[in-house]
Amino acid sequence: MLKRYTMNQVFNDKEIINRSCIRKWMVLVILLQTVISAIFPISAVQAEDADRCLNGLCLGTGTITNPNAPSGTESAWSGSYVYYGKFDGTHPTKYRVLDSASNNFGVTGGSLFLDCDSILYRAKFRSNEVSIPINNDWAASDVKAGLNGASFLEKDGNFTKAESDAIAGSTSTADPGLNGEKIFLLNIADVTNSAYGYSETESHVAALNRKKGAENHWWLRSPGIDDEEAYVVGYYGQIIDQFIYYSGVDVSPAFNVNLSSILFSSEISVNSNEYKLTLKDSNLGISLRTGEKKDNSVAVSYTISGDNAVTTGTNPTKAYVLITDKAYTADGARILQYSELTASTESGTGTFNPESSITGTWGTDYHVYLLAVNENGDKETDYASEPVELPNPNVPLTYNANGGTGDDVTEVYMGGSIVTVKNITDTALSYTREGYSLSGWNTQNGGEGTPYTGSGTETFTITETTTLYAQWTANSYNITLPDPFPAGSDSQCTVSAAVNGTTKTAPVTAQIGDFAKS
Repeated sequence: MLKRYTMNQVFNDKEIINRSCIRKWMVLVILLQTVISAIFPISAVQAEDADRCLNGLCLGTGTITNPNAPSGTESAWSGSYVYYGKFDGTHPTKYRVLDSASNNFGVTGGSLFLDCDSILYRAKFRSNEVSIPINNDWAASDVKAGLNGASFLEKDGNFTKAESDAIAGSTSTADPGLNGEKIFLLNIADVTNSAYGYSETESHVAALNRKKGAENHWWLRSPGIDDEEAYVVGYYGQIIDQFIYYSGVDVSPAFNVNLSSILFSSEISVNSNEYKLTLKDSNLGISLRTGEKKDNSVAVSYTISGDNAVTTGTNPTKAYVLITDKAYTADGARILQYSELTASTESGTGTFNPESSITGTWGTDYHVYLLAVNENGDKETDYASEPVELPNPNVPLTYNANGGTGDDVTEVYMGGSIVTVKNITDTALSYTREGYSLSGWNTQNGGEGTPYTGSGTETFTITETTTLYAQWTANSYNITLPDPFPAGSDSQCTVSAAVNGTTKTAPVTAQIGDFAKS
């Protein structure tokens, strides 16, 4: 049976007053935490700079905001929402953003603090009613074990591996009971914290507008006054004690997402205040083979790799280019361009054209990245490889006729590109030299450098300005005259000539004395 208390009743009820001083101090500490949180805002940084975004896509948490303080006891919770994971593998799960950049949970670089917008399942705080000693601590609770195990975090379909990996272990100096677990319940200080969008009023300490299961009570991680009790948020939003073995209370998870794992956030629809994330996926990668500047476009050859690379089906992994005004990880970095490579295929090639509005020096005034992306539904998490910065394509490779006819041909590559040396028959060159045949290339005009046969299959990694000089081989001739040689003046005959081993024939008119037979 439920025992209902407002916060004043927690101190004034005669039964409670007679409890031990230790229990009184425990509740007092929790209330002090609430007051301190209200006076000193919890959020360290609010990522509200819309200039970082492009067409609704933002670096990091972008325009995701912290909650609005409630205007009254009946105020609906108001703030940003993020969809993350799928409960039971089918329904995208909606979370309230309690802090867009929290530094209160021991997460290096900060975290996105999320509280489930609904209650997901029903569970006992402790399942064993005969356990001795009786323990209502969150750390030893069965609900904690379930949240971090088969009931939620490790339940098939709830999270992808990348989503699970991005959830940070949480600790709190203000609450020693929170000791590195990924999934937890809110406590009294959280649900009475106006910075989290919840009411501080004692009679209604939490908003009543949970979208699923709003008629039910849900557990807090705060231990109750009695050893057999823990606190819950009741139907009317009041904090009340409940027996830890009671099976009629629901669970609403909370957790922190590591900010360093979030590459992008994007609003699902304009002014909806609902977002999805793009997480960095350690099992998805992309590498550059060749990058070449061609007029106003850039052509890249790349390889997509990793266990999560999708090569078949209707939704394969795609290659994207990201251009930012500074390193994408730098504070205040803005997206200048984000576009899929045209004609891109897995482990293939693609091109992109930097927008005309992007000016200055590549690598200094703006930065260009290549990344592999797995895109999913509107309310589902997307995944991306760690962006690979593309160097400025300013390393020239020149083909030089080296005594032959034909203009130099220069190609401009990104440093570190793997270049395929042109075939000697490539029509883009058309080098000729009278009495000679093109036999290959060399990095020195005299042939003392690195040689290439010109087969069209040889490669090298270009890191500096390079010239490949044509290598010429003098033609050799072997002329075969008819035998017997025709007699008389102006006699016609066919002459065969082998040029560098290739036999050609042609009719000629022989004059007396033109040839001498040996």
